[in-house]
Amino acid sequence: MSAGLRYPDHLALDSLPVLVHRPEPHAPIRALDARQLAKLRIAHDCLDTPDSVLFPFLHGLESGNQHQLAFFQKGAAVPDYRGLVCVLATDDDQLRNANAPSPPSSDGDGSPNSSSDDDDSEDDELFDEHSSNDSHQPHELYANDIPNGYHHLHRNSISSSSSEESSNSAESWNSQTTDTSLASSQAANDALAACPLSSSSSIPFGRPPTSLLTNSFLPSDLLSLSSTGPIFTAPRVPDGVSLRNFGIQLPIYATLSDIVVYSPRGASRTTIAVAERFKTAIEAQYRDRAMVRPDNAPPLLHYNVFVVTEPFSAFESDPELAPLVAVTASGTQTASYPDLAAREKEEMRSLTQASEILPAIFLGNAADVPVWRSGDIDDPCDGAANNAAGFDVCVECQDGAPFPGAPHLRQAEDHLAALDSLWATGVAPGVAMNVVRTAPRTPPRLAPNANAVLHLSCPSSPLSTQANIGALLALVEFLVRLSRDGGLHSHTATQRRPMRILVHSADGYTDSSVLALCLLMYARRCSLPEAYLELQCARMRSFFVYPQDLPLLRRVDQKLASLYPPNAISGSVPATIAVKREREKSRSREGRWTWGFGRSNSISISSSSATMPDSCLSASPSPPATPTPLFPPLSSSAPNTPTPLSSPPGTPSPQRRSRAATSAGSSKAPLVTNHHSWFNDPRFDGSFPSRVLPFLYLGNLNHAANVYMLHALGITHVVSVGECALVPPPGNNNGGSSPRCGASHPQGSLWIEEREGRIKVLDIKGVCDDGIDSLRSQFAPICDWIDRARLEGGKVLIHCRVGVSRSATVTIAYVMKHLNLPLVDSYLIVRSRRLSVLIQPNMRLLYNLCGWEAELAHDRVTKALKDAHNESAPCAAPSVIDDEMTLVYSTSTTTVHVAPVTTGSHAPADLAARLADSTYAATLQKELARKLTWPFLAREVHLLNEKYLS
Repeated sequence: MSAGLRYPDHLALDSLPVLVHRPEPHAPIRALDARQLAKLRIAHDCLDTPDSVLFPFLHGLESGNQHQLAFFQKGAAVPDYRGLVCVLATDDDQLRNANAPSPPSSDGDGSPNSSSDDDDSEDDELFDEHSSNDSHQPHELYANDIPNGYHHLHRNSISSSSSEESSNSAESWNSQTTDTSLASSQAANDALAACPLSSSSSIPFGRPPTSLLTNSFLPSDLLSLSSTGPIFTAPRVPDGVSLRNFGIQLPIYATLSDIVVYSPRGASRTTIAVAERFKTAIEAQYRDRAMVRPDNAPPLLHYNVFVVTEPFSAFESDPELAPLVAVTASGTQTASYPDLAAREKEEMRSLTQASEILPAIFLGNAADVPVWRSGDIDDPCDGAANNAAGFDVCVECQDGAPFPGAPHLRQAEDHLAALDSLWATGVAPGVAMNVVRTAPRTPPRLAPNANAVLHLSCPSSPLSTQANIGALLALVEFLVRLSRDGGLHSHTATQRRPMRILVHSADGYTDSSVLALCLLMYARRCSLPEAYLELQCARMRSFFVYPQDLPLLRRVDQKLASLYPPNAISGSVPATIAVKREREKSRSREGRWTWGFGRSNSISISSSSATMPDSCLSASPSPPATPTPLFPPLSSSAPNTPTPLSSPPGTPSPQRRSRAATSAGSSKAPLVTNHHSWFNDPRFDGSFPSRVLPFLYLGNLNHAANVYMLHALGITHVVSVGECALVPPPGNNNGGSSPRCGASHPQGSLWIEEREGRIKVLDIKGVCDDGIDSLRSQFAPICDWIDRARLEGGKVLIHCRVGVSRSATVTIAYVMKHLNLPLVDSYLIVRSRRLSVLIQPNMRLLYNLCGWEAELAHDRVTKALKDAHNESAPCAAPSVIDDEMTLVYSTSTTTVHVAPVTTGSHAPADLAARLADSTYAATLQKELARKLTWPFLAREVHLLNEKYLS
């Protein structure tokens, strides 16, 4: 019995009309209507086929790559599997070419819908006169193997803007990405030039066509022309062992699938001609495979070709079928359109949107920079229209940018003084009768217009030289002074308010990290490790520091420590202070985590008003005494009085979204003597593990081994996926443990922490990142273990060796279950929150997640229908839906608790019975409305990775 797609009982093949007959033993081309296609698609999308059915064949074994065959120790046996692929056949007359060869003539009965030799269906959009030339063979895109290692994205790989372009940096987030065709002929590409364009889409056609269903492809993606007629485009498998050949999945999967052809006009002659070409290619593929098939092998499957006879309007007009529409007939993209490139940018922008790290100092990305656009008012003192966040100064951090020198900083002060003078000139006459008599000074200046915002630059990764350290600290002192009392007292009668400062970079988490940490060290008078924890835990700001930036940061730390009195920097403060603060705040919060995951367009600032907050409009109180500044004032207008260390009274605290309580809840505190040991650990490379959820981190083996860092972050549980971090330290091989691990082992040991009960470890053994091992059966128990840790108030670190494949797969699986999100959304969330490390689950593990998505959908539908059944008939006997439910009765005789039992892969017979229930099928279709099929998902992942790895 074959695996994969099974036709529903109410969709018998023999009952479908035949459009074109084919010679035996091949199947004819049959007709489908729109609703029948929807039923066929849901039967395919809800499959949870074991990965052993398709792997390792999908690695490209059929290509004859000897290295692959030797590595997997298996032949190229064709899987006994049936998939489903949908193809759009466009009807534009300009796509047709009279010179294109026609497929072999049909042996059919002359059906009126079948094509004939003199029919213009020969002139389809797939082939042109250049297709037969060897120099114009269809381009075959393939993915080189991605090394299994720690991949840091280059600083400039996302985007960078020059200093003179900083005012337009917000628009850089909408920059176009390079689109690449998987296997397109020249004719198809020319034809698509007339279709509506989505510049940010990862659809590899340059622009998506109209009348497009979800998970659909063009004929040019799949077919090529040989001397004998149309054939499936042969995947080009690179030499060597390759575990991440996502770019070749579509042409391989198509050869194992039924093909459904649809078009805007239904069963037109062009549509049937395209269907005939696919039928010819399927039959050619069958003959080629039959020639090399061993005599004792099971018979090959005969794959079908279907044509949707109804026009595309049938999908748009039917509310039940509308979720299948990705692009309407008019070219409008729907919510189902899988624009992964744009959604990835939105996830990154949401993660790094501006938030306050110090009073009046914000850290954000390029999208937060105020931008003046044509048609905006020119008043430099009116920022209501284009500077809602109220920023006065924007500091752009990028690679290669210069430090602002003393002349630049003096010019910056002059610019701010000029704005104050302009404000005083414009305001004083209007308020003379009401204000001047009662107050000797005019009100503080409001937020400036975007065209009057002061822009400065700062290098993202300066060399660790004395000159650079001096320039960096001069900039830091200047910014902190501006943020406290405006930085200077002008000669005008205008009250100076604290300036609002935005430190930004293209991505918002990498290039700005050095300056952000230096600002915290200087303003908070804290050490570098404490600045790390302040930014990560107290300010809930994820950031990334490259290892080569650590020497500069250490020297800045030493410089500040030498300039202040010994008691000014508390190096002995426990590293868990920030965690304790977070726990105290989290105790007052209730409910699930409500982060928007890219759906929020608002800027996270302490005031939602378009004007400045009231606290900025009032005069600041007399500041307390503070240490002498590092550098003398840069102009005569700068104050010589000390600046305050804290924000003025009445300044609103930054608004934060509610998060789940994540206190450690452990009564056994770690016994350590040096709370900065985690920072000095040689395994610390400059960055924390990636925070994916408030209680869930994703990292590597070094993160798991650095136990003092785990304690500093409040991590109480560790999931080791295939890489054990429970290594006994030297001297403890006899099974004993030291009660004071900090004294005997200054670098700490997870083995000791686990034995002492301070950290719980779930060690998943026997899972290698080799494309052979599977994680499918581990998802459910791992997710249950993480949920128990979360309910205990703990935080969890998931790790493998480098944190990009196995642990990333488990993290995605948990996000899918915890947030009830489809695979594509969960993948983008984890991908964006891994910061500068590119997650790369191998193909088998990503395929595991496709099955997990189907299982979760089945479980949610079962639970929803069970709940609905209980509400409508609480005393009724269990229905068919209850077959996979276990009734767990409590000690009370009046309360019944129902707990669904996860069943994993559903048996084919059981699945067919479930889909026969119209209510179940309709609910399941809604659950899987945004699911991407395996070939479509693989292609999208390939295109997302290509821009970083090419």
